Amino acid sequence: MKKMRFVSVVALSALLCAGAAHAAAKVTISLASGMAETHAINVCFKEFIKQVEEKSNGEMTGVIYPNNMLGGDLVGMQGVQDGSIVMYWSTTANQVSLVPELAIFDIPFFFKDREHAQVTLKNPEFVKKMDEAFSRANFKLIGLDCTGFRWLSANKPIKRLEDIQGLKVRTMENPYHVAFWKALGVIPTPLANSERYAALQQGTVDGQENAVENTFNTKTYEVQKCFSNTQHIAYISSWVMNKDFYDGLSPEHKAIFDEAMAACVEKAAKMTVERENDLLNEMETKFNRTIIRQLDEGEYERWGKIATPASEALVRKNLGDDVVDAYYKAAGKELNK
Repeated sequence: MKKMRFVSVVALSALLCAGAAHAAAKVTISLASGMAETHAINVCFKEFIKQVEEKSNGEMTGVIYPNNMLGGDLVGMQGVQDGSIVMYWSTTANQVSLVPELAIFDIPFFFKDREHAQVTLKNPEFVKKMDEAFSRANFKLIGLDCTGFRWLSANKPIKRLEDIQGLKVRTMENPYHVAFWKALGVIPTPLANSERYAALQQGTVDGQENAVENTFNTKTYEVQKCFSNTQHIAYISSWVMNKDFYDGLSPEHKAIFDEAMAACVEKAAKMTVERENDLLNEMETKFNRTIIRQLDEGEYERWGKIATPASEALVRKNLGDDVVDAYYKAAGKELNK
């Protein structure tokens, strides 16, 4: 009887060890970002998790770290680079220090509309160049999309260039953004996204610029009265993954990931675009904020003539002409030289 009990214990231990080994082998895809849980990327990634769990019979899963839970954008991207985080999502403007070629997207007033940006981003030759650039930094580029433009907010209406002279504006920690804002007569104040609300609340800065969904989700309308569609920079975002992690997936898991992730990227971009007008309307009607959907006639061209050369000169200086010229070619634009 004791012998049978001993055999049963050994068998049970073997089963538990086998189960632990199986659990340890589960592929867990973590996604970090600075966005709120309600942001489209996190909503769509939750659907992605369900899909990969179902299609892999539980061999794959995922976890989300929103709201800078694992650190700011640079820390998060470095985490993906060294493999401590599997995936990260952010605007490309936050990734320039790690993938220098992304500075091309910081040339202001480059695209006439979102459709123009999307055509450029899907250009096969251009996609190949971007893949190579991310790969050199140990990233696997999963998706690249334009979901609109960055807006400028302040506590006064902004319709003309004169309205922003001397305005202290929170900008991204990006030298190309700083260059074009300075050229426009703004006093740029680079701050992390997590510091933006407090800076506005305390009066450290007069205004800020950001995408509409991030502006809304971080309740910027509580500390800003007017929001202007300045269209100064296309909001281009990227989904990136640790390259070694991606390359290490089995063919079966890679196929499941590729299919589910492609659907996630597409749906998140579509949802973000569709939500923008709803969020603007809500800020206008529910929170009584002033929404300026267009600048005065001729202002976009006026701003562009001043801002574009200042930023582009710095981009060309740091990257060389070849990368910038390829960007112009993909966009079907005449070279600005």
